[in-house]
Formats: sequence, structure tokens, C-alpha cells
Amino acid sequence: MDIYLMMAWRDARLVNPYQKPILVKEEEILEKIWRPDPFFANAKEAEFHEVTFLNFLMRIFPDGLVLYETR
Repeated sequence: MDIYLMMAWRDARLVNPYQKPILVKEEEILEKIWRPDPFFANAKEAEFHEVTFLNFLMRIFPDGLVLYETR
């Protein structure tokens, strides 16, 4: 079973003066940004979907809102 995870949060450290959302495409930048660490409390077994490159999309809005999607 695949799960597509979509999360949103605000980070005051990422407030910026730009008019449009910043699109994060590089893994190096993604690794420097704090992200929630969700878990499934009743999971019996879990593994991360390993691929050649990360499947993610992150947008940072001017008010510090972060939208993050991953598979």
C-alpha cells in the first residue's frame, strides 16, 4: 500500500518578502528545513519507500506557511 502524505504548518523563521511561494526542489535545501515527524501509533510494520530520487513537493509562502507533500 502506498501513502501520499500532505502536511501544512507555519514556521516563523521562513517568513519572507516574496510575493509568490518559494518552490523547494533540491534535497539539500529540504534537509535544512524542519519538518514534522508523523507516525502511525497502531502500525505493526512500516518502511520508507526508497527511490532513486525523493518524491516530494514543498512550497514556502510569504507568511511562513509550509506545504509539504511526499510519497
